[in-house]
Amino acid sequence: MRTVVFACMFAAASVSAAPSIIGFDASRGGQGSLNAGSMTGLRTAIQAAYPGIPIDGVSNLSAANMQGHSVAFLGSGTAGQSAITPLSAAEQAALSSFVLAGNGALIFSDNDTFAGAASQPANLSLLAPWGMTSTGTGAPWERFSNVINFNASPVTDGPFGTVTSHSVGWSGWFNTLGSATVLGRLADNAQPSLAVIPRGVLGPGSGAVVLFSDLTWTVDGFLNATGKKLVLNALAFVAGPGCVGDLNSDGFVDDADFSLFAGAYNVLDCAEPAMPAGCPADLNHDGFVDDADFVIFIGAYNELVCP
Repeated sequence: MRTVVFACMFAAASVSAAPSIIGFDASRGGQGSLNAGSMTGLRTAIQAAYPGIPIDGVSNLSAANMQGHSVAFLGSGTAGQSAITPLSAAEQAALSSFVLAGNGALIFSDNDTFAGAASQPANLSLLAPWGMTSTGTGAPWERFSNVINFNASPVTDGPFGTVTSHSVGWSGWFNTLGSATVLGRLADNAQPSLAVIPRGVLGPGSGAVVLFSDLTWTVDGFLNATGKKLVLNALAFVAGPGCVGDLNSDGFVDDADFSLFAGAYNVLDCAEPAMPAGCPADLNHDGFVDDADFVIFIGAYNELVCP
């Protein structure tokens, strides 16, 4: 670790242009459809943050009906005790291709018993494209998922505020992580419950994915202010334009990003536990955040607005 002080001029940060969301319609997603289900509070919060944002729903995922959208929002439950029809192999391939092309995804699996035998096929079909699995059924509402290090990711320390823990209930947890990095763990058993796959991890130019092991907290009657903040941060993160140096995915390379870069520069080695998840400040992908990355960052900082 090292300590270096940078001097810079300060500019105001803001949220990037509205993303375009694609998810299940009511026929496939039921109450778990952001488009038409029992997510009025969350839908209203997203529309307030991004006026005019399209929130579209489809009964099946394909390259054709995902075209023109920038974020997939998908959950495994259709109600408290029923599950979606699992994604087919073709739908999983379409979802994977969507993210590999640079788009983002918010994925909500759930516990392994909420819909009986239908639970795990639904959960695992959403997680398989990322090499992940889930298991378990946690305690009833209200329990908590604790963030490991809130300033390690814009998902938990982003343009809509800071999240150090959030409510869950009857939660599952991730037991295979693939290339994801854990951001939060269940307070009851320390199992992974919030994970992120940063932009560029799945392949050159790939988008980001944020994964939650519980869907309950997003629906009306359970959603609270912290939950709204977490989803809005996650949405901003996966919908960000992905330009070099935009470390908080708000569409600008400004002083907020400079602060994040300086923190990572002081840690240096991407393998250090103190380094933010995915080591996003390693702009030349050599495993270190050093002077070579600083040169790249300053070029983007001088441009300010992402192209």
